[in-house]
Amino acid sequence: EGRIYKDIYEAEAVANDFEIEDTEWGKKLKEHMEIFIEATNGEIPVCIADYQSPYGSATKLLPNEELMMAMYDEPELVHKLLNTVTDGIIKLIDTMEKWAGEELFAYNMYNPLPGLDGLCIWDDYISVITPSLHQEFCRPYNLKLFERYGHGHLHTCGPYFPNFIDSVLACKPRTLDMIILRGMGKSREDMLKLLEIAKKNDILLTCPLDYNDVSFFDPNPQRVDDTFLYKFMEGGYMPSATGTYEYGLEFAKKVRAFK
Repeated sequence: EGRIYKDIYEAEAVANDFEIEDTEWGKKLKEHMEIFIEATNGEIPVCIADYQSPYGSATKLLPNEELMMAMYDEPELVHKLLNTVTDGIIKLIDTMEKWAGEELFAYNMYNPLPGLDGLCIWDDYISVITPSLHQEFCRPYNLKLFERYGHGHLHTCGPYFPNFIDSVLACKPRTLDMIILRGMGKSREDMLKLLEIAKKNDILLTCPLDYNDVSFFDPNPQRVDDTFLYKFMEGGYMPSATGTYEYGLEFAKKVRAFK
């Protein structure tokens, strides 16, 4: 229902002069974490909240169009805002880790190994602004988070291939998922090209390999064949699949059979 601030000038009021546990959503978050930890006897890691990238979070404070225009008109104010938002994300992460405990808190839902996983950043705006603007206004704050908690996973819904792949690589993630690559779909050809690029940059790919050239949201995607799956396994792939329980068992069997 709209945004808190109408433009970059009003957004100058953004500050981190609060404690997470004193906010409405902070209280809800802590309650849900406590319920989860008790229900699982502390045997399953608690993953980080989906806080979006610094730029993505900023678009929840003022309209995205206003933020993009401010990049040209008031770049210093944009950097000030994004730096404040980044520090707010750090405060959130550190608070969640304090609540869960270091041994139970995972920075990365795609590789939930406490202390070994690196951070996950959800940067869904890579394909919204130009690569040069992303380089100037988004990459520095993504890297600030990665360098603090470890380079982990970069998620973006896309489409980011091939035009925006350089923005992805500039953030230096260890793992990357492939959701929407071109238009609203992903083809076998684009997936193979992305695999080649990922291998050159020491990046592991994850996400289901099912494909549909027209729309990622097609309820009946083309299932990956064994030859295609094993090509990815050889190239550096963290297996992932969606669908029925039976399909999951079948997929897991194929992965285990890979030599």
